[in-house]
Amino acid sequence: MRTIIPALAVFAVWAYASAAEYRIEWENFPAAEGVAAARWESASGENYLKMSKKGAESVGKFSLPESGNYYVWVRDFTLCGNFRTATLFFNGRKIGKFGDRKPSDGKPGVWQWTRSPGETNLDAGIVEVKIVSDSDYTRFDAMILSTDPEFKPADDLKSIAKLEILK
Repeated sequence: MRTIIPALAVFAVWAYASAAEYRIEWENFPAAEGVAAARWESASGENYLKMSKKGAESVGKFSLPESGNYYVWVRDFTLCGNFRTATLFFNGRKIGKFGDRKPSDGKPGVWQWTRSPGETNLDAGIVEVKIVSDSDYTRFDAMILSTDPEFKPADDLKSIAKLEILK
């Protein structure tokens, strides 16, 4: 029993230390009908993704360096209306719905991080991302993939900027 507890502690430290976090910036995706990169000072990159009409789609790809179970975080803009949303897909598999909802601080007009409902298993290599607007005027800034279930993205842009960008 004495050797099991230290071994579990070493494993827990290794698992925590080996957690992966990656950032995807929407402005790196190609423009499409009803989809454009727009400039905003509070965006994590130089721009954010603006989807101006229902049914607009943005499709892009990124290269994931390692396989794993990832939690997907999306930085979306909310005005409290609960109607400006879009659905996110990885390799054709639905990840979740993101967008307008009640802000945690109760103030409208803010960027917020929203985590997908569960973890998503992804293989290393090329991952196709598609976001489909369920309504007009949805806005998205960035995504973060993390293998750590306890990870929560920082709100300050300098911390976000430190994460490796996947292209």
